[in-house]
Amino acid sequence: VELELGLEAILTNYQRDDLTPKENSRREPLNIDNLQSLEASPYISAKSNILNNLNVRVGIRFVNYALLGPRNRYVLDENSGLVVSNTDDSFITDTYFSLEPRASFNYLINQSTSFKGSYNRARQFDYLFSNSTASLPTDPWIPVSDFIKPQLVDQFSLGGFKNFRDNKYELAVEGYFKAFRTSYDVSTGSEVLLQPRLFEELVRVEGESKGIELSLKKKSGKATGWISYTFSSSKFRSLSDEINNGEYYPTAFDTPHNLSLNSSLALSRFITFSSSFIFKSGRPVTLPVASFEFNGVRGFVTNDRNNYRLEPTHRLDLSITYEGSNKRDAKVDHSVTLAVYNLYGRRNPFSVYAKTDQATRPKFYELSVLGSAFPSISYNLKIN
Repeated sequence: VELELGLEAILTNYQRDDLTPKENSRREPLNIDNLQSLEASPYISAKSNILNNLNVRVGIRFVNYALLGPRNRYVLDENSGLVVSNTDDSFITDTYFSLEPRASFNYLINQSTSFKGSYNRARQFDYLFSNSTASLPTDPWIPVSDFIKPQLVDQFSLGGFKNFRDNKYELAVEGYFKAFRTSYDVSTGSEVLLQPRLFEELVRVEGESKGIELSLKKKSGKATGWISYTFSSSKFRSLSDEINNGEYYPTAFDTPHNLSLNSSLALSRFITFSSSFIFKSGRPVTLPVASFEFNGVRGFVTNDRNNYRLEPTHRLDLSITYEGSNKRDAKVDHSVTLAVYNLYGRRNPFSVYAKTDQATRPKFYELSVLGSAFPSISYNLKIN
């Protein structure tokens, strides 16, 4: 039996923007707490070869999480039923403790065929929230606190692997299932930016994510590369029936089809040609189904969460590299690479927005970023 002990510590700083209105503005200044958290996780694992061809590893993590002060603590007033704020000057304002077991096995049938599987439980102590149709750097990360509980996930995986033609090729099939026991999503119509009490805009949800991946690799020879395809789904449902009446809806990360092809060809001793192609299903977004006008202001009406899916994204990248020296004992290595990103200028959608011209039904327009081919040249120098 092989034992492993360790300790992992993570200190995280959550810095959010403040709002400083311009002169004569009706908006009030807004200051949002910059928070810190400390996560300390001792762990222990044991590895054993139960049989000559069966390897088993089990372990557990003891996670200690602390949200550090000072900060504004929000509590529910029992008399008024309203959330009120009090300043908490404590060094540690909130704590969570978690036990996270995990286990895995690797069963070798013969020298070319094997199976492996795993289970692990994990808690995540911060969330990334967004209510826009694009994933933006301004989307806030929010740590857990007295109103927001940690995300609890159980994950299972099982896969089979086969090498053939003297290990020249490798075929792999692997599936996974992830159950979200506790999580949160933003309620419909809420604003997440510059929101000091974002917990009031959140809805408790549960869900699942599952998928299967197939891949084939060519590991040796002048031409190498791999092709992989993943079919997956990811969905949530609100526990309070507030979103989609409690029915399942696709999450923002639900992309059923993912295809990747990568290849490398040695044209000579010094020149290598490479290519990469990716295809991915468009992600779901929430868009209005109707519009209305009130007091000269046009508004939009939505129904189901994530009721629209962006067009698929795909692109082809090519490169050719000249290696100045490929000797093992060379004192100086250098190379020149010519590359083209998005060779055929695919205008992949980045976000989508709705617009209407005095019509009841809105029209949708997709916005693309880097929607053309981008050539580049790079020079690398390495001194051994």
